[in-house]
Amino acid sequence: FLLLGSNEEEGLRLINGLCNSAIQVWRSMRSGGSSEKAMPVRMTFPWGEKEFWGHEREYLWFRSLGVGPYSVCSAFMALEMWMELEVEKGRDLSELFETVLKDNDCVAALGTCVSLILANSQAALDVAIPFATNPYGSIFKRSNTSHGSDG
Repeated sequence: FLLLGSNEEEGLRLINGLCNSAIQVWRSMRSGGSSEKAMPVRMTFPWGEKEFWGHEREYLWFRSLGVGPYSVCSAFMALEMWMELEVEKGRDLSELFETVLKDNDCVAALGTCVSLILANSQAALDVAIPFATNPYGSIFKRSNTSHGSDG
């Protein structure tokens, strides 16, 4: 958390490295003869299209509810806390989401953004569209039930 506050670029590089390494291992475990195939979640944002990897269990890493690497779950908790502070400072949500998501391939990164959308619903209407219209499923419902928000 402190690294993100003092050096955003290095903090995000560290978090993205942890998350992308973990999700790469997850993907490799689902290649070949695995019955549980890895399929990407494709999202279209104003800044471009992006693929995220993971199933529901990996999505929940941002809440530490999934069976996931402790370092990755901790990284997502720090990321969410930092993002909340950035929003409080007045940072544009669209720009913040692009900064956070563009180099992170883990589906749990979407959860951090959904959490901010639910907490800032009036300010987040424009940035909520890619999440609400994604055929991946009820991302809002997953985030909502994973941490008890009334969203």
